Amino acid sequence: MRPLALTFALLLGAVSLPEALAQNTGTRPTGTQTAAPAPATSLSLADALARLGSAPQVVQANLALNRAQRDLDAAQAGLSLNVTVGGNASYSSAAGSGDAASGGTDSGGTGSSSGSSGLNGSLNLKATAGVLPWASNRTALAAAQRSLNYAKAVRQENINSARSNVVQQYQSAYLAQLDLQVAAQNLQSAQQTLSAVQLQRSQQNATQESELQAQASLQTAQASQQAATAALDTARRSLSATLGTDLTAATFDTPPSLPASLDAAGLTTLGLGDVNALVAQAIANSSDVVQARNTLASAQDTLAEQQRNRTLPDLTLSANYGPGGSGLGAGLSLRDGTANVGYTQPLKASSAASSLSLSLSGSYTVYGPAANAQIASTQAQVSQAELSLTLARQTAELAVRQQYGDTLTALGAVTAKVTLEQRADVALQTARARLAAGTGTQNDVTSAEAADAQARRDTQAARAAAALSILKLQLAAGGPQ
Repeated sequence: MRPLALTFALLLGAVSLPEALAQNTGTRPTGTQTAAPAPATSLSLADALARLGSAPQVVQANLALNRAQRDLDAAQAGLSLNVTVGGNASYSSAAGSGDAASGGTDSGGTGSSSGSSGLNGSLNLKATAGVLPWASNRTALAAAQRSLNYAKAVRQENINSARSNVVQQYQSAYLAQLDLQVAAQNLQSAQQTLSAVQLQRSQQNATQESELQAQASLQTAQASQQAATAALDTARRSLSATLGTDLTAATFDTPPSLPASLDAAGLTTLGLGDVNALVAQAIANSSDVVQARNTLASAQDTLAEQQRNRTLPDLTLSANYGPGGSGLGAGLSLRDGTANVGYTQPLKASSAASSLSLSLSGSYTVYGPAANAQIASTQAQVSQAELSLTLARQTAELAVRQQYGDTLTALGAVTAKVTLEQRADVALQTARARLAAGTGTQNDVTSAEAADAQARRDTQAARAAAALSILKLQLAAGGPQ
C-alpha cells in the first residue's frame, strides 16, 4: 500500500518529494530536519473569485474610477453660479492756498481753500453662470462624463481580466495536482517494472539493455514528478500574486464546471447562444470602443467650437442702472455663452440721479485664413476618429465571433476526451480481469491504472479549457450580464 500512500501524500502536500520517495523505498532522506509544513487548506474556485476585490489590478481600477467620479462631481458643481465679491478703496486729501486756522487772507483780502479730501471706493458683488449650450462649464461636464464612462469600461475590463486570470490559474493548480497524481502512479509503475526486470536478469531472462531502459524510465518518472511539484508551486504563487494573498498551503478541489450539453445548445442555456446579442454587448462595453467614441466626441466638440468662433460675432451686451456707474449691472457674452449680474455700492453716497444705460459691443472676423486652416485640420481629425471608432467596433465583433467558434471547438474536444477516458476505463477493467484469471500481471494492472489516471487528467484538462473558453466568451462580450 506504500505506492498509494505516496500518491495521497503528494496530492495533499503533506510531505516533501524526498520524504515521499523514502516512504516508497523504505528509507529516510538524509540531511537536516526541516520544520513541519503548514496544514493544507482547501480553496474552492468560488472562494478565490470572492477575493477579487483585493486583487491589485482591481484596486487600481477602482481608484481610477473614483478619480473620474470626483472630476465629474467637480464639473457638475461648475454648472452652478460662480459668486465673487470685490472692492477697492482710496484716500485723497487737498490743502488750501491759505491758512484758514491763522486767519490768513489772499491778496484780495478774503480767505479761501480749494480741493477735497476723504475715502473713496466701492464694494461689488457679482454672479456668473454659463447659460448657452457651448459655455465652457457645460463642455467640461460633457468631457468629464465621457471620462467617467471610459473609467467604468476600463474597470470592468480589469475585473474581467482578473477573473479570467484567477480561473485560469486555479485550473492550472487543479490540473497540477492531477499531474502530480499521475506522476506518482507512473513512478510506481516504473519502480515495479525495474524490479521485475532486475529479477528477470538475475534469472538470466533479461539483458542489461533492458535493465538500463527500465532505470531510464524510472528516472524519467522521477523527473516528471519533480516537474509536477514545481508546476503546482508555480500555480500557487501565480494565484497568490493575482489575489494578493498567501496560498502556500492551499489545495484546489473545484473541478471545471460545464453546461450539461457540450454544444451550441449548451451555450444557449447559459445565455450565450445569440452571437449577435453578444456582439452588441461587446460594442457597448468595450473600453476600446468607448475610448474611440470619446475621441470622436471630443474632436466634434472642438470642431463645433472652431466653426462657432468663425461664424458668430464676438458680441457683448451689458446694462447698468444706478447713479454714476454704481448700482445694478448685467451682461451677456455671446461667444463665451456666459451671463453675469452684479451690484456695486460706493463708499460715499452719490448725489447723481439714477439712470439706465445699455451698451453693445462686438467684432467679426471678415478674413481669417488661419482659422479656416484650423477648421480643415479638425475636420480631418473627426474623419480619422470616425474611422477609428469603426475599426474598434469591428475588432470587438471579430473577437466575439472568433471566441464563439473557439468555444464550440473546445466543447467538442471534451466529448472526444470523455470517449478516450471510457476506453481507458475498459482497458483497466480488462487488465484487472486478466489478473484475476491468472492471464495477466500486476504490472499490466499498474500500467493500466496509470493510463486511466492520465486519461482522466486529459479529460479534466479539456473541461478546464472549455470552461475557460466559455468565460472568455462572456468577457469578450463585456462580462457576465
